[in-house]
Amino acid sequence: MQQSEKNKRRILNIFMQDCCCYTCGPGEEEVIEKERGGLDPITEKPTYHYYKYIWHTPYDDGEVKHYENVAKCLDGTIVVNNGDYEETTQKEYEEYLSYWNKEISEDYIRHRENENELRREKWLARAS
Repeated sequence: MQQSEKNKRRILNIFMQDCCCYTCGPGEEEVIEKERGGLDPITEKPTYHYYKYIWHTPYDDGEVKHYENVAKCLDGTIVVNNGDYEETTQKEYEEYLSYWNKEISEDYIRHRENENELRREKWLARAS
């Protein structure tokens, strides 16, 4: 996860996979994060905790200010979370990383941009 220099909004290294249109409602995406927990008193090695967060798209842009956490996905989708989380394991975290490392490739990014452009064009054609 990165922090945007421009507007200080978190950037999640994921794409919003769920549809988040007015018909389908808000989309949800699960994010697993690794956080440093301190040093082990015996071995003096760092310990880590793994947390699973559920991020979802807000119904309305004005609703964003009511949430504790606001972030942006790689595809530009704004997502929110109230800080609710669930503890998870290192194994699940590694599987999650493996999945997203496969998904976030240059070909996938280009494909996703093309899909978004086609959706925009269809929406504009319907609107006019």
